[in-house]
Amino acid sequence: MLLVGDACVGNPPGECALLPDKVIDDKRMLIESLRKLAKLEFDSLLVGDGAPLLQGGRPALERLVAKVS
Repeated sequence: MLLVGDACVGNPPGECALLPDKVIDDKRMLIESLRKLAKLEFDSLLVGDGAPLLQGGRPALERLVAKVS
């Protein structure tokens, strides 16, 4: 289980997204942090906003990192 708060959001359900650019202070640093988190072993991804990913959290985070990199 990985708790990421607002590092990403569950949107749409089953997938991850970034918060809007206007609320991200350093997008490059955020993406680098998400890249590191995606290397950890976890299945559930608990986010601060949107739908939690109770299964398949790591693949969803990997897809987000690939999309925004």
